[in-house]
Amino acid sequence: MAIKIKVDENLLCDLGSSKFFGEILLEEKLLKDDTFSPTDIFLCQIDLEDITMLDKANLLPHEGVLQFFIDLDASPVSCKVIYSKDADAYCAFNEESDCGYEVEEPLCIGFDSGDEGCAMLVKDEKVLSGEVCLLRFCPREFDCLDFLSDIDGKVYFVIDKDALKRRDFTQTKVFLG
Repeated sequence: MAIKIKVDENLLCDLGSSKFFGEILLEEKLLKDDTFSPTDIFLCQIDLEDITMLDKANLLPHEGVLQFFIDLDASPVSCKVIYSKDADAYCAFNEESDCGYEVEEPLCIGFDSGDEGCAMLVKDEKVLSGEVCLLRFCPREFDCLDFLSDIDGKVYFVIDKDALKRRDFTQTKVFLG
């Protein structure tokens, strides 16, 4: 079971849409309490209603959004995954980013069954038996994205199965593989 991520230029990209980059809504308290470092980059937002029918194992919540952030300047590379049902503060998160990649314009995404390329809840040799790959991002898959296109391999957002069951997304780790 896996959920393939595909670019869909026909979708309307609003604040709550599933997308790479672009403007988002966050819980206001997250913007005020130093949750993010100045070098964090907003990578992806998943509207969980978009994938409910494809989540056959019922691993994820069925409402709200998952937002994926990555800090490439941290050593080792770090991430944050935010699960929110009550986002209320507008944020052009990547507006002042100087990461060397185009990370402001949104790229709307859709979903289908399949595990090739960019995918969610995908089984992969890089993920251990007690872990779930929330997101596997394949930088070279999309011609319209330059983000991390200069690396070989993929970006994995991985969480322990027990933490996922508790909806404790703070336990998510990222690695390049």
